[in-house]
Amino acid sequence: MSENERIHQRITDMYADFVRDVDPRGYVIDYLLQQGVVDDETAQQLCKNKTRQRRCRAMLDELRSSGNPKAYIELRTALEREYDFVVQSINKGTMHYKLQSIDEEFWLYCLLYSVASRSC
Repeated sequence: MSENERIHQRITDMYADFVRDVDPRGYVIDYLLQQGVVDDETAQQLCKNKTRQRRCRAMLDELRSSGNPKAYIELRTALEREYDFVVQSINKGTMHYKLQSIDEEFWLYCLLYSVASRSC
């Protein structure tokens, strides 16, 4: 199994979490465009999807159908900048990164608490 196939399989194994957490709009799509994995028209079409999940599903569908032998290697590289916790899961072959969710919940709690404190 090639490195590209291994990464594809690991993303497939964590598909639901991946689609929930990754928004390809912005750096990820720009990087894939820069590396020639997607063309400009495809990048624009992907970004027109209204939700993060739809954009992510469309991107993964495009990568799968592209036949590019380095598509998933380039995707993993693009993810390193903004989604390091996902890259760690891909590299380890696990889909367990609950700590990120706990951190997000704690951040939301702190934000809500600070807003509530100011209004009193």
